[in-house]
Amino acid sequence: IRASEGRNLKIGDYKKTSIDRKLLIRAKRGKHIEKSLSQKVGELLDRYLCELEKNGYPMGDDLPLIRSSHGKNSFHTPLSRQSITKIIKRFCRIVGFEDSYSSHSARATFITQALERFDIGKVAETVGHSSVVMTNEYDKRRKNLSKEMGDFILG
Repeated sequence: IRASEGRNLKIGDYKKTSIDRKLLIRAKRGKHIEKSLSQKVGELLDRYLCELEKNGYPMGDDLPLIRSSHGKNSFHTPLSRQSITKIIKRFCRIVGFEDSYSSHSARATFITQALERFDIGKVAETVGHSSVVMTNEYDKRRKNLSKEMGDFILG
């Protein structure tokens, strides 16, 4: 999901049933997308919410799902875009990536890897693109191929 979609999630957007877990996402241009979560992600989200509740944080459906941990009344404040970027960069350093990454580059990488295994229409639907043309723009394989072809021609 986009960083803005993640920061706009509310507790009430997380739906848990006996068979699965889903997030209801408010996407660009007023679209609503329902995303199924893997069992592992669902379990982690359940643990996160239990910890919030155990530590006395308010749990209303209209409160941010992913919250800031700084400042007075932070439980009403979603993570800032800058905080999301810092978290991604920190995890990239932890796992040994030397380059700097952003939520947008992570999204582009996800799309590229998904295109290795799935039809472009399904990938476009999954990431909330209204057109496969936009999904194709994220395809790093195509860009790498263009660069390799240019290097070959200039040889």
